Amino acid sequence: MYTRSMVYDGSENPIYSHTLEEFINAGDVSTVPTFDTWCFSEKSNNIHYCMKNVLDDYLPELKSLSTKIYLNDEELRKYNYKPKLLSADIYGSTDLYYLILLLNGICNVKEFKDINPINLISKSDMLSFISDIIRGERSSIEDYNSIHLKNKVVRVE
Repeated sequence: MYTRSMVYDGSENPIYSHTLEEFINAGDVSTVPTFDTWCFSEKSNNIHYCMKNVLDDYLPELKSLSTKIYLNDEELRKYNYKPKLLSADIYGSTDLYYLILLLNGICNVKEFKDINPINLISKSDMLSFISDIIRGERSSIEDYNSIHLKNKVVRVE
């Protein structure tokens, strides 16, 4: 008996993406929250420091959301050493470039070369996951930041 099976592509659902272009185009049009919304921060001499990034605590869950995407030669050349550009193209923000590095087992931009396939999370999954994290962590982050983001002046005597 002949049975029909559906062939899925990545044009609507990023989990079925085969190329980076399909992956990006299947993403949600919403914007990803900014870096400062998920960081415990401090300020000294008008310099803003991220003391702890709460997304780091959720790396295993983030990895489980990732999809392997194959890059063509042109994309490899375009994004070699440029995870911020890849983050901007996928998420509309450079704030998540370090997560791209972590999802691929690297921690330095200099190591971001010829990674193929690359592990990425769709924009809609990233947005949903970060929103859930922020909802759960918001009060702790806001309490910490309200105390520590007051401008501290360091005096050298």
